[in-house]
Amino acid sequence: MAYDQFTHSRLDNGVEILSRHLPHTGSVALGLWIENGSRDQRTEEDGFAHLLEHMLFKGTAHYNAAALTEAMEPLGGNINAFTDRELTAYHATVLREDLPCVFDLLQDMVCHATLPSAELRLEKRVVAQEAAAVSEDSEEWIQEQLSRAIWGNHALGWPVLGRPTVIRTASRARLQHYYRQHYVGQRIKVVAAGAIDHDTLHRL
Repeated sequence: MAYDQFTHSRLDNGVEILSRHLPHTGSVALGLWIENGSRDQRTEEDGFAHLLEHMLFKGTAHYNAAALTEAMEPLGGNINAFTDRELTAYHATVLREDLPCVFDLLQDMVCHATLPSAELRLEKRVVAQEAAAVSEDSEEWIQEQLSRAIWGNHALGWPVLGRPTVIRTASRARLQHYYRQHYVGQRIKVVAAGAIDHDTLHRL
Protein backbone atom coordinates (compact mmCIF):
# COMPACT_ATOMS: atom_id res chain seq x y z
CA MET A 1 0.00 0.00 0.00
CA ALA A 2 1.08 3.62 -0.53
CA TYR A 3 0.88 6.57 1.86
CA ASP A 4 1.52 9.89 0.11
CA GLN A 5 3.95 8.29 -2.38
CA PHE A 6 5.49 6.01 0.22
CA THR A 7 5.19 2.25 -0.22
CA HIS A 8 4.72 0.05 2.82
CA SER A 9 4.93 -3.67 3.50
CA ARG A 10 5.53 -5.97 6.45
CA LEU A 11 7.51 -9.19 6.85
CA ASP A 12 6.13 -12.25 8.61
CA ASN A 13 8.36 -11.51 11.62
CA GLY A 14 6.79 -8.06 12.07
CA VAL A 15 9.53 -5.94 10.49
CA GLU A 16 7.97 -3.00 8.64
CA ILE A 17 9.40 -1.69 5.36
CA LEU A 18 8.75 1.83 4.12
CA SER A 19 10.24 3.31 0.96
CA ARG A 20 9.94 6.22 -1.42
CA HIS A 21 11.35 6.06 -4.94
CA LEU A 22 12.98 9.30 -6.12
CA PRO A 23 13.67 8.89 -9.86
CA HIS A 24 16.13 11.77 -10.26
CA THR A 25 18.81 10.62 -7.82
CA GLY A 26 21.56 8.04 -7.96
CA SER A 27 21.84 7.56 -4.21
CA VAL A 28 19.86 5.89 -1.45
CA ALA A 29 19.25 7.01 2.12
CA LEU A 30 18.68 3.90 4.23
CA GLY A 31 17.74 3.60 7.88
CA LEU A 32 16.98 0.82 10.31
CA TRP A 33 14.85 2.40 13.03
CA ILE A 34 14.33 0.59 16.30
CA GLU A 35 11.39 1.51 18.54
CA ASN A 36 13.71 1.71 21.51
CA GLY A 37 14.79 4.94 23.13
CA SER A 38 15.52 6.27 26.58
CA ARG A 39 11.80 6.13 27.45
CA ASP A 40 11.92 2.31 27.28
CA GLN A 41 14.47 1.96 30.09
CA ARG A 42 13.94 1.02 33.70
CA THR A 43 15.88 2.80 36.44
CA GLU A 44 18.58 0.14 36.48
CA GLU A 45 18.91 0.44 32.66
CA ASP A 46 19.29 4.23 32.49
CA GLY A 47 21.67 4.75 29.56
CA PHE A 48 21.39 1.25 28.05
CA ALA A 49 19.69 2.42 24.83
CA HIS A 50 22.59 4.75 24.01
CA LEU A 51 25.26 2.33 25.21
CA LEU A 52 23.77 -0.39 23.02
CA GLU A 53 23.87 1.92 20.01
CA HIS A 54 27.62 2.31 20.52
CA MET A 55 28.12 -1.43 20.99
CA LEU A 56 26.45 -2.37 17.71
CA PHE A 57 29.50 -0.90 15.95
CA LYS A 58 31.83 -3.14 17.96
CA GLY A 59 31.22 -6.53 16.39
CA THR A 60 28.68 -8.92 14.91
CA ALA A 61 28.44 -12.62 14.19
CA HIS A 62 30.25 -11.95 10.88
CA TYR A 63 32.47 -8.90 11.55
CA ASN A 64 34.65 -7.85 14.44
CA ALA A 65 34.99 -4.13 15.17
CA ALA A 66 37.99 -3.70 12.85
CA ALA A 67 36.31 -5.61 10.00
CA LEU A 68 33.16 -3.50 10.37
CA THR A 69 35.18 -0.31 10.08
CA GLU A 70 37.07 -1.69 7.09
CA ALA A 71 33.83 -2.67 5.35
CA MET A 72 32.32 0.79 5.96
CA GLU A 73 35.26 2.80 4.60
CA PRO A 74 34.67 2.12 0.86
CA LEU A 75 31.06 3.24 1.32
CA GLY A 76 32.12 6.83 1.96
CA GLY A 77 31.97 6.90 5.75
CA ASN A 78 28.29 7.82 5.74
CA ILE A 79 27.13 5.16 8.21
CA ASN A 80 26.06 6.54 11.56
CA ALA A 81 23.53 6.20 14.37
CA PHE A 82 21.73 8.17 17.05
CA THR A 83 19.59 7.50 20.11
CA ASP A 84 16.63 9.63 21.14
CA ARG A 85 13.81 9.31 23.64
CA GLU A 86 11.55 7.43 21.23
CA LEU A 87 13.90 5.45 18.98
CA THR A 88 17.39 4.41 17.98
CA ALA A 89 18.34 4.81 14.32
CA TYR A 90 21.15 3.29 12.24
CA HIS A 91 21.44 5.05 8.91
CA ALA A 92 23.54 5.50 5.80
CA THR A 93 23.54 7.36 2.50
CA VAL A 94 25.22 5.50 -0.37
CA LEU A 95 25.29 5.19 -4.13
CA ARG A 96 22.57 2.98 -5.57
CA GLU A 97 25.02 0.17 -6.39
CA ASP A 98 26.27 0.06 -2.79
CA LEU A 99 22.83 -0.53 -1.26
CA PRO A 100 23.14 -4.34 -0.91
CA CYS A 101 26.47 -3.98 0.88
CA VAL A 102 25.36 -1.29 3.31
CA PHE A 103 22.09 -3.09 3.98
CA ASP A 104 24.03 -6.26 4.82
CA LEU A 105 26.19 -4.33 7.29
CA LEU A 106 23.32 -2.54 9.01
CA GLN A 107 21.10 -5.59 9.32
CA ASP A 108 24.01 -7.62 10.70
CA MET A 109 24.68 -4.94 13.31
CA VAL A 110 21.02 -4.69 14.32
CA CYS A 111 20.23 -8.40 14.30
CA HIS A 112 23.51 -10.15 15.14
CA ALA A 113 25.54 -7.92 17.47
CA THR A 114 27.86 -9.88 19.76
CA LEU A 115 28.57 -7.18 22.38
CA PRO A 116 32.16 -8.34 22.98
CA SER A 117 33.28 -7.98 26.59
CA ALA A 118 36.59 -6.25 25.85
CA GLU A 119 34.86 -3.65 23.67
CA LEU A 120 32.15 -3.15 26.29
CA ARG A 121 34.72 -2.32 28.98
CA LEU A 122 36.17 0.40 26.75
CA GLU A 123 32.86 1.74 25.48
CA LYS A 124 31.33 2.04 28.96
CA ARG A 125 34.03 4.54 29.83
CA VAL A 126 33.45 6.51 26.61
CA VAL A 127 29.67 6.65 27.05
CA ALA A 128 29.85 7.44 30.77
CA GLN A 129 32.17 10.36 29.97
CA GLU A 130 29.73 11.60 27.33
CA ALA A 131 26.88 11.45 29.84
CA ALA A 132 28.90 13.29 32.49
CA ALA A 133 29.90 16.00 30.00
CA VAL A 134 26.27 17.13 29.49
CA SER A 135 26.52 19.36 32.56
CA GLU A 136 29.39 21.23 30.88
CA ASP A 137 27.32 22.09 27.77
CA SER A 138 24.84 24.83 28.67
CA GLU A 139 22.47 24.10 25.78
CA GLU A 140 22.36 20.37 26.50
CA TRP A 141 21.96 21.02 30.22
CA ILE A 142 18.99 23.36 29.66
CA GLN A 143 17.33 20.79 27.37
CA GLU A 144 17.69 18.12 30.03
CA GLN A 145 16.33 20.40 32.75
CA LEU A 146 13.32 21.24 30.58
CA SER A 147 12.59 17.56 29.97
CA ARG A 148 12.85 16.88 33.69
CA ALA A 149 10.47 19.75 34.45
CA ILE A 150 7.90 18.46 31.97
CA TRP A 151 8.12 14.71 32.58
CA GLY A 152 9.34 14.54 36.15
CA ASN A 153 10.72 11.13 37.12
CA HIS A 154 9.21 9.35 34.12
CA ALA A 155 11.84 7.86 31.81
CA LEU A 156 11.00 10.57 29.26
CA GLY A 157 12.43 13.07 31.72
CA TRP A 158 15.75 11.28 32.09
CA PRO A 159 18.82 12.33 30.09
CA VAL A 160 19.03 10.33 26.84
CA LEU A 161 22.71 9.61 27.52
CA GLY A 162 21.86 8.02 30.86
CA ARG A 163 23.45 8.10 34.29
CA PRO A 164 27.23 7.53 34.39
CA THR A 165 26.95 5.34 37.50
CA VAL A 166 24.53 2.95 35.77
CA ILE A 167 26.57 2.85 32.57
CA ARG A 168 29.84 2.09 34.36
CA THR A 169 28.33 -0.88 36.21
CA ALA A 170 26.43 -2.36 33.24
CA SER A 171 27.24 -6.03 32.70
CA ARG A 172 27.35 -7.76 29.34
CA ALA A 173 24.59 -10.15 30.47
CA ARG A 174 22.24 -7.29 31.38
CA LEU A 175 22.96 -5.44 28.15
CA GLN A 176 22.38 -8.64 26.15
CA HIS A 177 19.03 -9.11 27.86
CA TYR A 178 18.06 -5.53 27.02
CA TYR A 179 19.15 -6.06 23.39
CA ARG A 180 17.15 -9.28 22.97
CA GLN A 181 14.11 -7.70 24.59
CA HIS A 182 13.95 -4.56 22.42
CA TYR A 183 15.58 -5.39 19.07
CA VAL A 184 12.79 -7.65 17.83
CA GLY A 185 10.86 -7.83 14.56
CA GLN A 186 7.79 -5.79 15.37
CA ARG A 187 9.94 -2.94 16.73
CA ILE A 188 12.17 -2.68 13.64
CA LYS A 189 11.41 -0.36 10.70
CA VAL A 190 13.44 -0.47 7.48
CA VAL A 191 13.14 2.90 5.74
CA ALA A 192 14.68 4.03 2.45
CA ALA A 193 14.36 6.88 -0.03
CA GLY A 194 16.10 7.56 -3.32
CA ALA A 195 17.18 5.28 -6.14
CA ILE A 196 15.35 2.26 -4.75
CA ASP A 197 12.24 0.33 -5.66
CA HIS A 198 10.22 -1.27 -2.92
CA ASP A 199 10.43 -4.83 -4.20
CA THR A 200 14.23 -4.71 -4.12
CA LEU A 201 14.21 -3.42 -0.56
CA HIS A 202 11.69 -6.06 0.47
CA ARG A 203 13.89 -8.83 -1.02
CA LEU A 204 16.95 -7.51 0.81
